[in-house]
Amino acid sequence: MLVRIVQLEITPEHRELFLTLYSSHQEKIRTNPGCISLQLLQEDLNPNHVATLSHWATEADLNHYRNSEFFRSLWSQVKPLFAFPAKAFSYHIWSK
Repeated sequence: MLVRIVQLEITPEHRELFLTLYSSHQEKIRTNPGCISLQLLQEDLNPNHVATLSHWATEADLNHYRNSEFFRSLWSQVKPLFAFPAKAFSYHIWSK
C-alpha cells in the first residue's frame, strides 16, 4: 500500500473555492481504481494550510490517476489557488 500526502497552502481569498472544488470532486477521486481512502486535513493554526492524505493499493494505481484527464483538469483548476507550489510525498507503510 502507498500513502500519499500532498501539502497545499491556499491563498486566503481562494480557500472557499478550493473547499468547494474538493467537496465536489472527492467522490470521483475515491472511486478511482486502487484508491483505498482520501481525506482532507487542515492545520490547526493556519486554516489555509491543508493536505490531502490518500491511500492507494499500488504506486501504479496512483500514477494511473495522476496521468488521467480527470486529474489534469482538476489540477489546472486548483493549482492557481495555491500561495506556494504543492509538496507531495509518497510513503510505503513500513510497519504496523
